[in-house]
This record gives sequence, structure tokens and C-alpha cells, in this order.
Amino acid sequence: MRKTILTFASVALFGCSSVPYEGQGVIIDPIDPTTNDSLECNVDGTDATFDYIWSRNGEYYGEDLNIPRSFISDLETRAGEEWTCIAYAPTFQDTYYVGEDSVGIE
Repeated sequence: MRKTILTFASVALFGCSSVPYEGQGVIIDPIDPTTNDSLECNVDGTDATFDYIWSRNGEYYGEDLNIPRSFISDLETRAGEEWTCIAYAPTFQDTYYVGEDSVGIE
């Protein structure tokens, strides 16, 4: 009986899935940005907080931690650049990769 209670408590506390938000998409909006558009990155379908890491042309640009969405000002973008946003879900034990999206600036 004690083992059953501990197993049930572990499932209730830690959940059945080991990766939170698995399968939810990371989206940069707009899809086809120009130099007049700011970029917004978020995890589709939730207002939970995430850690976002941005790169420009494959080089680290910056990060926003523990927020529901992240932004890059249009003043930071130039035509021909590729921007990538990677989202991670922080937990009390670890940080999990959620996904990423990339757009090219026209």
C-alpha cells in the first residue's frame, strides 16, 4: 500500500509527461516580416512563461527569461537577416526545450 501511495503522489506532483508543453509550436509573428515590423515570439496556445533565446544570422543576440512572449524591435532588424527564437520551459528541476521558429527579414 505504501508503494502505491508514493507512486500516485509522484505522478500527481511531477505529472505523467516528462516534457512540459511538448508538441506546442513556437511562433514568430509576423511570418513574413519587413524592416518595419517588430518580431514577437511565443508558444502557441498558452500564456505560461518561458525562457526565450534569440539569434540573428546564427549568432546569439539576447534572451528574455520567465515571460509569456518576447519581442525584437523593428529598429534592430535589417533586410536579409534571419532571426531565430528558441523557447525553453523552466521548471523547478530543469529547463526543457519547447521548440523554435525562424523568419527572414524582407
